[in-house]
Amino acid sequence: MGRTASRIFLITALATLFARVATAQASEPDFTLNGCGFAIDVRILSSNPVEHVQTLPDGTTITKSTGRLVLSFTNPGTGSTIVRNVSGPSTVTVHPDGTGTFEGQGLSWFGFGPVSQANTGEPGLVFTRGLVILEFEGSFVTSFSLDGTQENGCALLAG
Repeated sequence: MGRTASRIFLITALATLFARVATAQASEPDFTLNGCGFAIDVRILSSNPVEHVQTLPDGTTITKSTGRLVLSFTNPGTGSTIVRNVSGPSTVTVHPDGTGTFEGQGLSWFGFGPVSQANTGEPGLVFTRGLVILEFEGSFVTSFSLDGTQENGCALLAG
């Protein structure tokens, strides 16, 4: 996937989370999100990834992910914590020009930065159930569609 994929925060974060087992101490987050106007510490509670990667002759990469992924999300300012099973499954297609698609089924989560929030109208943290499709260009999500339900993670953790 090269340099283009490394610039795609959303896709990189998802792939990294799904591919690694938590090794941090319980008091240390695996990473922090900042798209809600306050910090959200994220911890990997359970990760059992199965990924199948295919590279097409034109350089397009298709990654199909299955397996279990459970995360905790904490607002360190209030101590409010929620735990979510966000196991998917999902398929990520990245084209050589940096455009691509994320297709998730089942349970998913997304952290959106300011530009992606402006492009999609979504909050900084979203949990979904059902078929969700995100289109992206470079490091920004350009569209978000969902045939299912969603929860605003920012609102859940604000208080």
